[in-house]
Amino acid sequence: LPSPLNEDEVANVVNTATVEFGWQSLVVLGMTSVDAVHGTFVVVGLHPAGGVKLFEVEGDRDSIRRSFALPPLLEHGDLPAAVAEDTRRIYLDRVPARDAVSTFEDGVLRFRQPSGSGEFVYAFAGPDAALAEKSYREGEHEVWTVRYEDYRAEGGALYAATIVLEHHDYDYRLTLRLKEILS
Repeated sequence: LPSPLNEDEVANVVNTATVEFGWQSLVVLGMTSVDAVHGTFVVVGLHPAGGVKLFEVEGDRDSIRRSFALPPLLEHGDLPAAVAEDTRRIYLDRVPARDAVSTFEDGVLRFRQPSGSGEFVYAFAGPDAALAEKSYREGEHEVWTVRYEDYRAEGGALYAATIVLEHHDYDYRLTLRLKEILS
């Protein structure tokens, strides 16, 4: 999505999403629309070898809604709901609050921001000082981590070409690979 330092963007992207949980994996073609100003998103997951719609979810900073899911995706939990939660973690609130505490060490600018029973940690690095990592911790325990990698410039904005979310408590990984920017 657009540069994490520019939260006033609306973006529509196409990516491949690889969901890995335990010993299973699923590859989906994702159409994602994010409005960072209003904090909303919509994700449509399609089967990559035919375009069959697998699920559609939408949400905002406080809620998610599954509007469609093929029944097999609901047999072992609600995979579309998990994708919606992860979309929120990945694409919304990519800039720390003004009262976050900052440190600079080894070329990395970190911000710590209290949230609930833990804290968000943001790490900005590289020549463009782009968001490299966003995580949520409770004490010394890291609950989940998002890594933003392989930035590319397009249309005056920076886009992470690879995004990896790891949920450490659930042995779960979501890898997004940017294919196309629609807006």
